[in-house]
Amino acid sequence: MARGKGLDREAILAAAEIIIDRHGWPALTLASLASALQIKSPSLYAHFDGLEGIREALALRGASAMHAVLAAAASEGKGEARLRAICYAYRRFAKNHPGLYAAIQRGSSPEEGTALALAQYEIVRVVLSAIAATGVAERDTIHLVRAMRAALHGFTVLELEGGFGLPRSVETSFERLVDLLIDGISRERPV
Repeated sequence: MARGKGLDREAILAAAEIIIDRHGWPALTLASLASALQIKSPSLYAHFDGLEGIREALALRGASAMHAVLAAAASEGKGEARLRAICYAYRRFAKNHPGLYAAIQRGSSPEEGTALALAQYEIVRVVLSAIAATGVAERDTIHLVRAMRAALHGFTVLELEGGFGLPRSVETSFERLVDLLIDGISRERPV
């Protein structure tokens, strides 16, 4: 990017996203971002309230992007096919955008009322809706969303960090995980 030309919030966030996707969430500093943009660090303060403001905007950007991906996947089918599409979209998003994925892993509640908390809840609502549509009792859906997130997050983070070193197909392992999740969710339907 030419020095200072076209510097706006979007350009800053795009550069920050590249840094976190390539080098990880901790690699994002004001100095690293300023260097990537070929500017001086203080110039960033004209657009954001320091590093925390940039991180918050990235988290919101990530939550919005992940919501869009999961919502699109949820529209692909019904019942178990819908859940399966969400699982694969979740993993694909995390693998394609590891930095943005890491950015949205902050715990929050919609009651906080922040833009980030509400955007994170929109992700949860996609999954809640898909699970509820399978006929699971409403009182059980949040537990199943948590179980699904824990399984998908755990698998994906292990995969991203090179944690699967044994000589078997990681794709097959993921397929089996999704089968187990969907089978477990289907067992929660009232008889």
